Amino acid sequence: MSENEEVPVGKPKRKIWKIVVPVIILAILIPSLMYAYAYSALGDAYYKSWETLDVSELGIFDPEKLNSTEFTDDYTIHNPTGTSIRFVKVNFDGWADDKIVARIRETDKYLPAGGSTTITCTWCFDSEVMNIILSPSYEDKTRREIVVSTTLLFITVTRTFIYENTETKYNVY
Repeated sequence: MSENEEVPVGKPKRKIWKIVVPVIILAILIPSLMYAYAYSALGDAYYKSWETLDVSELGIFDPEKLNSTEFTDDYTIHNPTGTSIRFVKVNFDGWADDKIVARIRETDKYLPAGGSTTITCTWCFDSEVMNIILSPSYEDKTRREIVVSTTLLFITVTRTFIYENTETKYNVY
């Protein structure tokens, strides 16, 4: 090699870009995939947990509780999944012919993976509500807006689930 020959300068820069570009792509791709997984896992945990809320044994049929117009019952929600979730806000309302019957207002309830937590439901029963429910038919409305979140590794995901249902109930005597 003679003294006048120059070493090409461009080649080392190309080698750096061959390393830097894949690192940048991975730095963007990995958190995105983790977010997508956390988003999906949160939805799965929410749906499976909310299905465990069993209100079949309502305390409203306790004669002592029916003497008052408003009382509360505690219900347990189980989390059968491996994802811990936090109920940031739970707003649940149930109506019979536009008269409020049930209401849940909870904030910041932690539901561990494989564990359970309780939520409090306020029931509003009076003679008017009883007449509506015992009538030949009435409109039963349910609305819930629930904000849940989870943190997987270092990524926090928050989702809002809204459910509304209206149906006509018929009493058969």
